[in-house]
Order: sequence, then C-alpha cells, then structure tokens
Amino acid sequence: MERKALSGIILTLLLTGTLTLAFNIQPVKASGTIYIRADGSIDPPDAPIITLDNVTYTLTDNITSSGDGIVVERDNIVVDGAGYTVQGPAARFFKGIDVSGRSNVTIKKTNIKDSEYGVFLDSASGNTVSRNNVTNNRYGVFLRDSSYNIIFGNNMTVNGYYGIFLSNSSYNCISENEIIRNIDAGIFLTIHSSYNIVSGNHITSEGGTIEYPSKGSGVLIWQYSNSNSFVGNVVENCWGIELSLSLSNYIYDNSFINNTVQVSIRNSTNLWDNGFEGNYWSDYNGKDTDGDGIGDTPYIIDENNQDNYPLMNSPNPQEQMRILYYDLLRKFNELLVNHNNLKANYNNLNATYDELESLQETTMGELNHVRNLMYIFITTTLVLLFLVLLLLYLKRVTGTVNR
Repeated sequence: MERKALSGIILTLLLTGTLTLAFNIQPVKASGTIYIRADGSIDPPDAPIITLDNVTYTLTDNITSSGDGIVVERDNIVVDGAGYTVQGPAARFFKGIDVSGRSNVTIKKTNIKDSEYGVFLDSASGNTVSRNNVTNNRYGVFLRDSSYNIIFGNNMTVNGYYGIFLSNSSYNCISENEIIRNIDAGIFLTIHSSYNIVSGNHITSEGGTIEYPSKGSGVLIWQYSNSNSFVGNVVENCWGIELSLSLSNYIYDNSFINNTVQVSIRNSTNLWDNGFEGNYWSDYNGKDTDGDGIGDTPYIIDENNQDNYPLMNSPNPQEQMRILYYDLLRKFNELLVNHNNLKANYNNLNATYDELESLQETTMGELNHVRNLMYIFITTTLVLLFLVLLLLYLKRVTGTVNR
C-alpha cells in the first residue's frame, strides 16, 4: 500500500510539473531584425518564417523586435503574415516591414504595430500591401519616391500621425481601406504626389479627434500634388479634406458626412464633379425639384471651387465602381495618348538620327575626297620641288665642270 501511495504521489508530481511547464511555454519571438535576403535565405535561420519555394514567406509565430521587424531584400515574393503580429519597440525610426528598393513584393494578412513606420516603401515600385491590420504606428504605410504600388483592403487604425503617407510618389492605387482615428490625417499626399487613385476608402475619426480642432483631417493633398483621383470615398472627420498648392485633382462621387469643416483650400483649384455627378455633402441645403438625385444649385466651396452636381444621397457601391471604371478608363486613355506621343517623338528622333547619320556619311566622304586631293597636291608639289632642286644642282655641277 505504501509503495502504491508513493507511486501515486510521484505520478501526481510529474503531471503537475508537466502542466506547469506547458502553461509557461512562451511563443517563439525574435528580438532583432529578420532579413529575407536577396538569395532567398532567411536571416537568422531560426526566425519564425518558413518558405518552400523562395517565393512565399509565411510567418509561423509572432515577431517582437527591438529594431526593424522584417527587412525584405528580395523582389517578386509574398510575405504572408498568416494573422501573426510584427511588433516594434515603440521607438523612433524603426520599421515594421521595410520594402525599400523592392518591386513586386506583396505584404498581406499581417498585424503590424508599434513602430515609427508600419510598412516602409522607399524607391519601391509595383508592390502590394493588402489585408493587413496596421495599428499604433506613427505612420501606417509610408511611401517616398515610390510609384505603381497598391494599398488595398487594410485596416489603418490609431496611427500617431497618418494612416497612409505619400511623398513624391505617383501612380499608386489606395483602395477599399478602413482608415480609422489616425491622429493627424487618414491619408496625406504631399510634395509632387500626383496621378494617384484614392477610391472606396472609409476615412473616419470616430469622434476621436473632435477635442483636437487643429487635427483630425480625413485627407490632406499638399505641395503640388496634382491630378489625383479621389473617388467613391466616405469621409467623416473633424476636417474633411484639405488642399494646399495642388491643382486639377478629380474629387467626385464621395460622401462628406458631418465633418466640422468639409473642405479647406489654399491656393488650389480642383474639379469637384465629372460633368454629370459630384459629391454628397451632408450640409448641402439645395433642392432636387426634378428628382434626378442631383441638386439644382451648386455646392459652393470658394470662388474658384464648386461642386456643380451635388448628390442628394450618398452613392451606393455599384455607382462608385461604375464611376471608378470610367475614371480608370479616362486615365488609360490619357496614358495611351502619352504613349502615342512618346512613340511619335521617338520615331521623329529616329528619323532625325538617320538623317544625321546619312549627312555624316556624306560629309565624311567629301572630307576623305578633299584629304586625298590634298595628299596628291602635297605629293606633286614635293616632287616638283625636288626636280627643281635637282635641276639647279645639275646646272651648277655642269657649270663647274665647263670651267
């Protein structure tokens, strides 16, 4: 009996120790920066990321870093967060995921938080940031000198400065993101960020910035950021949209709802309708006597800006997609015209080059002919001079002999 009791006690102690150990196991986390190297390797090798084909890199656990989280040095890959978190040190200058200098990289399904920059793109093109939760960074997604990137279907929440920030970045698509309670602004385009498409986003402060009347803008378009398309968005903030020193932006089919200031403009003239439809303004006081859904009188913004076709109701998603289709078609036609103009210029330059090449060949031929004539002239002159000198010599010799 004593032996059985002792065995039971030992078994109980073993089970207790095993359970205690199990409950105290912590997730594998990285303390330093993880690199996806240009050759496809993962550095350090024990980082919680796996790849079977050097194309798709999938997180297998959360990552907490004391510096940058993940630095991508390889093009043409997918970084799949698989719902795991990349968490920074909540300090300045560090990046959650750094895609600088890369092309055709997709960042998806990752929770990214507590860094200076959630996703950082510098001199990067053709990348996609999709279906991520980007929270509590200073900048959610940061683009500098980067073009032809797609930012689609993300949740940008409570970032300290901006949800999405573009500087000198053009031809990007920012679409269908939830951009909520970012302190300074939801989206900021500045310093020659032009020809971007911003469509189908929900940009709201959720009341979080009303106590800060100088902050909480939905969208900022500043410093010569021209010809962007802002289409089919819902904007509910302290300040709806602010434009400064930016021209010819297409802003229509949006819903500006209960912003304390709907629009703020400085030295900017922009297009607030597409010729038949404008935007929905919650403070529009006009009437629609013919029932076509368009206000009878313009929505006046300032002396240089007005919505000529204000919508009486917030547009539905199907209408937004239709408008976006026509907007993309218009941009495609513009690019096609530019392409044809460049092609014509190329053909003209090619023809001019051929003419110059032909003229060069003719000139070189003429110069060669002149050179040959010069050689003949010089040779003939030297021969004649030699003969004259020879005759003079012979004459002197003959005269001396005769004496």
